[in-house]
Amino acid sequence: MYTRYYDILGISEDSTLNEIKAAFREKAKEYHPDLNLNPDAVEKFIEINEAYTFLLRLRSSFAAGGQHKAPGYDTFYNEWVREERKKARQRAAERAKMKFEEYRKSPIYKTTSTINHMVDSFIIVFAVFIILAGAFGLYTQGLYIIENDKEVLNARGIFIEVALAFIGFLFISLALASIKKRRRMNRSF
Repeated sequence: MYTRYYDILGISEDSTLNEIKAAFREKAKEYHPDLNLNPDAVEKFIEINEAYTFLLRLRSSFAAGGQHKAPGYDTFYNEWVREERKKARQRAAERAKMKFEEYRKSPIYKTTSTINHMVDSFIIVFAVFIILAGAFGLYTQGLYIIENDKEVLNARGIFIEVALAFIGFLFISLALASIKKRRRMNRSF
């Protein structure tokens, strides 16, 4: 039913045109995909635009009579759903993407993206170096060392290798998470 559109914008059926516009602006800012990283933000933004488009057309159709609610609302809604809903959703989806798509074409996005990839690659290479350096150090010292004319386990060397391996794997996982997040963000737009 058309009343769902009022609920989406968080307004009553008796809201004025200015209240509808204000509610739309507030909700659009809250759920715009550039500002809200929630995976459902794009769909919510599309719904908000759809509701706004419907309510504006509804009000303009009944503006001559000055009514906010008339018996013809249901008929208008059914016709609008049949003919206009797909177009409104398409326009809303384009609006949701537009700003980010324009930004992706900009030199600053390309430069930032390149720098991010270089930093992630450097972190991965550095992490691998840390892991290999610790392993090489343990290899050259050996698992056992001679202390007081006795062969004992090289606990300090093993501890250092484990700590370096942990740090290296932590860096690798953070860099891979950063790469994955950027790919997911780019795919959603």
